[in-house]
Amino acid sequence: MAIEALLVENWLYDTLSADATLAAALATNGRAPFYQIGVYSHVAPLVDPRTGRPPQTPYIVFSNAGVRSQDEITLCGERVMTEPIYRVTVWDSAKGAVSWSKLQTIADRIDALVDNQSLGTTPAAWIRRLDVTTEVIVQNDGIVDHGLTMSFVAQIG
Repeated sequence: MAIEALLVENWLYDTLSADATLAAALATNGRAPFYQIGVYSHVAPLVDPRTGRPPQTPYIVFSNAGVRSQDEITLCGERVMTEPIYRVTVWDSAKGAVSWSKLQTIADRIDALVDNQSLGTTPAAWIRRLDVTTEVIVQNDGIVDHGLTMSFVAQIG
């Protein structure tokens, strides 16, 4: 095994960015599904590669959040199990009151696509959700950025 977390990152991107149901849920305000990439690794870009414009909310950002525990190593030094953790956050923005209903629909689809799934990779990998948290950031102009974050652990080995 090499950098196992990259297996998870590639699988997350491929799984989330290709799903038509998720793309439809992200395409609010009369936009067409897949109008922007909408799924970003680590940070949302200043310019979406598909549209050439700043990403519009809602969108998804996922990133590595460390490991659940140290890798399991055999006596002869072979790594046999690693457990990287990934955060998957769906973000939206609103002026005034915040509604979680749009984000919950998207988060429910992410959960259906990701939780309790085999990555179909070698070495074998399985991914499970650990928890869900919320984030709220109030900007100076009154815009409220809010997100639902799900943490997933992959067991690889």
